[in-house]
Parts: sequence; C-alpha cells; structure tokens
Amino acid sequence: MSYHLTLKIIITVIWNISFLHSNGELIYKQKCLQCHGINAKGNSKLKAPPLAGIPKYYSKTQLSNFKTGIRGAIPKDIAGFSMHLISKDLTELEIISVINYLEKLPRYQSNNTLKGNI
Repeated sequence: MSYHLTLKIIITVIWNISFLHSNGELIYKQKCLQCHGINAKGNSKLKAPPLAGIPKYYSKTQLSNFKTGIRGAIPKDIAGFSMHLISKDLTELEIISVINYLEKLPRYQSNNTLKGNI
C-alpha cells in the first residue's frame, strides 16, 4: 500500500469519527436534550435516565429496541412510548452518531434510582 493511500485512509477515518461525534451532538440536542438534559445527565422527574458514558453496545441495543417497538410500544408507558416515537424516525447513521457522542461524555452516576417490585 502506498504512503498516499495510507494517509488518505487515515484522514478519511479521522474525518468520519469527527463527523459522527459532531453530528451525534447535534442529533442529541435536537432529539434527546429536552428529556435527558444538558450533558446527558438525565431527569428523574421525566423518568429519563443518564446517558453520558454508557457503552455503545448498550445504547445501540436500547435505541434499536425502542425504534422497533420491542420497548416503548405501550402508550400507557409515557416515557417509553415517547422514546419509541422519537427513535422510530432515526436512521442507522443517526443512531450510530448519537451513541458515539454519548459514549465519549464523562459517565454520570445519578443518586436517584427507580423503585419497583422485583
């Protein structure tokens, strides 16, 4: 492989990573910030958990589940149904972009926990 081709590949990869991060931040601000808050720290009053620093595999699984209706398909579950409605219109590139952005944020550990019957 030539030096110029290697350099071109490296520049392309760096540009794509930068694009995904900046695009992810924009998508977060447009679609997620209202419930999950600044810096993705969450909002317990809205049952919106912190998203900052969550691993990609987890975020991808959950967003895909909301998008397809595996989660959030019941209208009585207001928080879950809201996530379903918002995520169903996201493209795969938008999902990848926002989860890349979220994973790079510093992890936020909330003192609030959800209670329920186990």
